Amino acid sequence: MPRGDTMPARETGTDAALYARLVEEQRNKHIINCWLCGQPIRYDLKYPDPDSFSYDHAQPWSTHPHLRYEPSNGRSAHLDCNKRRGNRDPHLQRGTPSEAWGAPA
Repeated sequence: MPRGDTMPARETGTDAALYARLVEEQRNKHIINCWLCGQPIRYDLKYPDPDSFSYDHAQPWSTHPHLRYEPSNGRSAHLDCNKRRGNRDPHLQRGTPSEAWGAPA
């Protein structure tokens, strides 16, 4: 399997095959932008390039082990964004507010 993910080295056998399939299915979607920073993902780059594709768990499997192999929990991210996030909640880019809420009228 080409390295463009963050597959833990400790997975073996059936778990590794299942995880590899999840990663490949997510990669094949070719989702344009990283779910964490909103910038385009370069699918032509390979691991360990920081801008390469990485499979990220929306709910980290270290804190939500029951979602480890749940396809709907997978997201496309840059390798660097995924590493910086770790197992913390994501700080998602929300865009520019349309109004200054709470400001005096």
